[in-house]
Formats: sequence, structure tokens, C-alpha cells
Amino acid sequence: QERLNLCVNEMNRLAELIGNVDVLSRIEAETLTLNLELTDMKKFLAYVIESFEPVFAKAGIELTSEFLNEVSCEIDREKFRHVIDNLLSNALRYTDRGGKVKVKLTAENKDALIEVSDTGIGIAPEDLPNIFERFWRADESRTRVTGGSGVGLAIVKATIEAHGGRISAKSIKGRGSCFTVRL
Repeated sequence: QERLNLCVNEMNRLAELIGNVDVLSRIEAETLTLNLELTDMKKFLAYVIESFEPVFAKAGIELTSEFLNEVSCEIDREKFRHVIDNLLSNALRYTDRGGKVKVKLTAENKDALIEVSDTGIGIAPEDLPNIFERFWRADESRTRVTGGSGVGLAIVKATIEAHGGRISAKSIKGRGSCFTVRL
């Protein structure tokens, strides 16, 4: 039974990886269809954050938000939800108990800026240029029990670019990271 459970878990992990690679391939091939809807980003982000609050509370990590502007954007809500889910999941994964994660919404000129920042383990300066590459993971992330497959941030970047936006990251090793989405 134990071996069968291990096999099933590995098959599920591989199926998820194949699904993620398929999504990334469709985005990069520009065959992914976006169902754009004008969306109140404050309400959208508040809804996503609310769904994550119990997980963060259980992990002992403070999750806060700061919405400085009323901002509307045309987004595919389902696909953009995946972007925010991934950024919050990564912040949760790489922030230790007692840490903080913050989601901030502002406007600059006609752009919406969404920042997801954390007080987690951070990213080494030499690793930062590679984090959006498919299948790339920093050595330290491989040693963590919750390490991912290395396609999450590649999907995030491709999805944001499909929306006509950009993503960037800043980080200080040992002090945390900040991912900024510009739409």
C-alpha cells in the first residue's frame, strides 16, 4: 500500500508538471485565449487574499494588504488568479513562521502596480536573473521540502505578458523578496 501511494503521488506530481508545461507552451505559442473583463482590482485582490488568509494564519505568517488606488484592468480573471495564487504560494513557501507577506495595489500614470512582498529567505543576486526561466530553481529551493517544479514563475511571467504587462523582482538574500506586476 505504501509503494502504491508513493506511485500515485508521483504520478499526480508528473501530471501537474505536464499540465503546467502545456499551459506555458500554449501561452508562449500565443494560442492561449484570454477572456478579458474589466475588473476592479481592489475587489479582485481582496477576494484572492481572503481565500489565502486561513493558510497563512495556520503557517503563522502575517498576510496584509494595502490598496492605495481604485484601479480597474482588463484581465482574464481565471488566468490572472493563477498569477496571484502563484505569487502568494511562493511567498508562503519561502517565508518562515513569524514572517510577513504584503500585497499592495497602486497606480502609476495609467498602469496598475501590484506588489507581493515577503520577509522570507530571499533570492541570491546571482540567481535573480534566472527566476522566470522554465525549470530553473535555486539550489536552496531544492533543499526545501516544499520545493516546486520550476515552472510556476515562468507561467506567471508568460501570463502577465499575454495580458500586455510586465513582472520584475527585487530581493535581498535572507531578508525577503518583492515581485511587482505592472499592467
